[in-house]
Amino acid sequence: MIKATDKLISEFPKLLCKPYWFKMNCFFDIATHKDVLILQYGDCKINPIVRIHSESIVDRFPILDRENRNKYKKSIQKIISHGSGLIIHFYDDGRGSGFGGSIINKKYGRNITGIRHDSRDYRGISHLIKEFINPEEIILLYASERSQELSTQELKKANIIINRLVHIW
Repeated sequence: MIKATDKLISEFPKLLCKPYWFKMNCFFDIATHKDVLILQYGDCKINPIVRIHSESIVDRFPILDRENRNKYKKSIQKIISHGSGLIIHFYDDGRGSGFGGSIINKKYGRNITGIRHDSRDYRGISHLIKEFINPEEIILLYASERSQELSTQELKKANIIINRLVHIW
């Protein structure tokens, strides 16, 4: 195993880029039996960028719609250029209904199935950020107005100050 230090990188100028390392933290919710992954970069106590990211199994396939994958890349780039940040991965499809729920809703419609559009646990994520990191304030990245509204409400309830909102697309 080779540790990529700045000295090693300078000795091999043909390397295309400097590696950036994120610390991975995994939390397990005993009430819901779901895990939450948090990728952490830099000192996240002072004004980190926070992205609550919905990951879907569909993002792992070579499909034409790469919207979520591009949002993820943009989030990582912003965090690295800022110097600190968190990416919180929601479980399943990110909306809490799982991949099957998404397919059933598309076929039959939400009114028939009763599966809510967004049942993500923003409250739990907000409290996890507060207890785990306890940042003074954050910069929140968001992709949709609805997710921004829900996450902002819960972050404020958890006494997390949002310094700035940044829309990514």
